Amino acid sequence: RKYLQEIYTKLKPGGTLAFTFNDCDRDKAVMLVENHFACYTPGGLIKELAMSIGYNIEFEWHDNGPWTWLELRKPGELTSIRGGQTLAKVVRK
Repeated sequence: RKYLQEIYTKLKPGGTLAFTFNDCDRDKAVMLVENHFACYTPGGLIKELAMSIGYNIEFEWHDNGPWTWLELRKPGELTSIRGGQTLAKVVRK
């Protein structure tokens, strides 16, 4: 909850948070927890917390594995598409 709230305050209106997590609403995810390979994270709880904070669930994807991909959007209209600072450049030989 704390992470989702903090990110929500930092996102611009219309901004998107995309992440994967070990979705323990799925049996393969619980097996990872039992073998100490991942944290116990119920997908239903994550989605409920996200919506209670104010996020809209824009996209959810999972296959028959343990992981779920979520894209959460803060309501509003995004006014910037700035991606970030350039970290490299192409040098021709």
